[in-house]
Amino acid sequence: MDFADEMIEAMIERGYLVQVGFNNMGEPLYRLTERFHAEHADLVEEIKLNESDIVSSLWFKNFIDIRMNEEGTSYIYLTDRSDDWYTSDELTEEEKSMMYILYTTGYFDGFKDRR
Repeated sequence: MDFADEMIEAMIERGYLVQVGFNNMGEPLYRLTERFHAEHADLVEEIKLNESDIVSSLWFKNFIDIRMNEEGTSYIYLTDRSDDWYTSDELTEEEKSMMYILYTTGYFDGFKDRR
């Protein structure tokens, strides 16, 4: 078991993380629990800000498009440029990680609050 797997297991044991399914590559998907949100609100806020910065950067670089519906819910759509995200020298490792999440979870059709 590698370090990441050990951390995931420890967070599950503490009640901070719950598995919610699998991505289209068969990898497990996890969600932070309400307990984690309550006990680590400052960290949750920092995670949200970081994700927002990465998504904004991908939008500015035209790898994604962000649209809003009448209720104010934001949705992410892939652009033609997104096909080359993995080999792009223009994206940072964090941006590539976000693109991986968008591709493997199908999350690009509705970027919503993940709580």
